[in-house]
Amino acid sequence: MAHILILGGDGYLGWPTAMYFSNRGHQVTVVDNYLRDSSY
Repeated sequence: MAHILILGGDGYLGWPTAMYFSNRGHQVTVVDNYLRDSSY
């Protein structure tokens, strides 16, 4: 299977995307800088 890099893996779309590919047998690497936009 493919090795997949997920950028922003701790975010709203990144985490479910990482889980989707991982559950299907792909090797997944998650990268996130954990910075939040303070304008919310």
